[in-house]
Amino acid sequence: MTDSLGSDEKRAILKKFNHDLNNNLQFILAYTKLQNRFGVDKDEIINTSCVFIASIAAIQNKKFEARHEKNLIPTEGFLKDYIGILNEYYSSIDFSINAKEEFYIKQKQLFHIIALINELINLSINSTFKEDSNRKISFSLEKNQEECTLKYSDYGFGIRDIISKSNMRSVLFEQLVKQIEGKLNYSNDNAEITINFPYLQ
Repeated sequence: MTDSLGSDEKRAILKKFNHDLNNNLQFILAYTKLQNRFGVDKDEIINTSCVFIASIAAIQNKKFEARHEKNLIPTEGFLKDYIGILNEYYSSIDFSINAKEEFYIKQKQLFHIIALINELINLSINSTFKEDSNRKISFSLEKNQEECTLKYSDYGFGIRDIISKSNMRSVLFEQLVKQIEGKLNYSNDNAEITINFPYLQ
């Protein structure tokens, strides 16, 4: 496909690719610095960074495979790959997704959603799972007209209580929610949260 493109078009595609990659890497760097500043365990920082880097590769692969006219990413296809990444780096946790309907999303917005899920996973591991608990995490990403919904449940003893506490990790989580202009909602289940945010086109 790229063989039929002119040199100017190829340069434009390469420039856009480099721009997106640089933005993602700068985000990882800033996020890692925040984690270090907040005293996050070094092993957790390394693990999270590995998940981020693997996610960037998966996003780029899906964008290439989809060949969407606006370079948007298919959510269902990506999330299946993302579950595989999580299983590789968090082998003690049983992950599941509920992708009801395929839709396409901007790379930047998807990357911020991944950052949010990553932080939720770390909160679950460090705060809500008991040593003898059955470690399960499920999440879903849905779109309803101009709004998206991320649902997250860890089946632990209180992700809601952990987020509501005033500490450094909850501050970091709140900043990630703000980045996607999200609104946090709690269900009756103390182990489940919902985040609604605008769908960027």
